[in-house]
Amino acid sequence: MVTAVRSLSHKRRLSTYTEKVLSYEPFTYWPLKEVAGTTARCLVNPAYNAAYSGVTLDNTIGPDGENNVPLFDGVNDVIALPVAALDVPFDGSLGTMMIWARVNVGVWTDSTQRCAFGLGSGGANEIQLARPTTANQFRADYEAGSVIESMAVSSLSDTDWMHWCLTWSAAADAVFLYKDGVQVGTSTTLGVWALALSTGRSAIGDFRSTAPARPWSGWLAHAAIWNTVLTPTQVLDLSSV
Repeated sequence: MVTAVRSLSHKRRLSTYTEKVLSYEPFTYWPLKEVAGTTARCLVNPAYNAAYSGVTLDNTIGPDGENNVPLFDGVNDVIALPVAALDVPFDGSLGTMMIWARVNVGVWTDSTQRCAFGLGSGGANEIQLARPTTANQFRADYEAGSVIESMAVSSLSDTDWMHWCLTWSAAADAVFLYKDGVQVGTSTTLGVWALALSTGRSAIGDFRSTAPARPWSGWLAHAAIWNTVLTPTQVLDLSSV
């Protein structure tokens, strides 16, 4: 893994929560706190910078209470990920992804799929954290080799920030879903991940960066990916700011 060198002066300018995330050594991390432009900056390696499309930047205070984050309109706003670069460190058989999410009013009952964070290499190999069509539900899907592991959390009505984290390990044959640092789902008997991440199928704020089909409606912040499995203790720590 190639990691960009951060100077001490740069580290002093980072928020406390940002420093916490970086201390757990993700291979890519987008705080999503830009105030202008189209680049979603990765604080680990600039090769993993992503691209905003239609997103309203600097819109409302983020979960860390220090930086404003973007609004996604629920129609076609998306952040396209640099798929070719990410595929080098990404491991579909071992990893962790996390994101902070907040929904717009009415989202829990609008019967629309809304993906906060998605990674995929085609229809048979996909990972996503999303609000499905079922009312008041959030779901995580891990699909490898056409074997789908789904974990849903029901009876949700949160309008404040939620911390979502998904870990997967083919060696341990298990996927774990966490909400606000608490394990809320698990699934076993994983399939075998195949193929490289696909252009257009990996994004923040949707599952696709081209022809968005599951647009997030609300706010997102602090998206990160690891090619290691975070422990429950680490996930709990990252769920607090």
